[in-house]
Amino acid sequence: MTKFKAGNPGKPRGAKNKINQTLRSMIADFLSENWSSIETDFKGLKSRDRIILYERLLNYALPKYQNFTLEGMNEQDLERYEEFLKERYGFGNTARDHEE
Repeated sequence: MTKFKAGNPGKPRGAKNKINQTLRSMIADFLSENWSSIETDFKGLKSRDRIILYERLLNYALPKYQNFTLEGMNEQDLERYEEFLKERYGFGNTARDHEE
């Protein structure tokens, strides 16, 4: 295996692994093609097993929760985060903001 060479920036942030993309696509196709069978099997499970399977499937449908705290952020980072929230979600755009 070749060692990482200095000056090589590596894989760009957010770049997708081709093997993972192929595997995800194959799994999605399998699930889509066999969905009616999966539903029938799901209904045949005991309540506890249905809940476990449902919970596991939710991990693929919902974004992962990430613990986030403002503690330790400097004033500049807090201001940037506030601007991000305003632009993205309209947070902070209240009448009180316009009084200042």
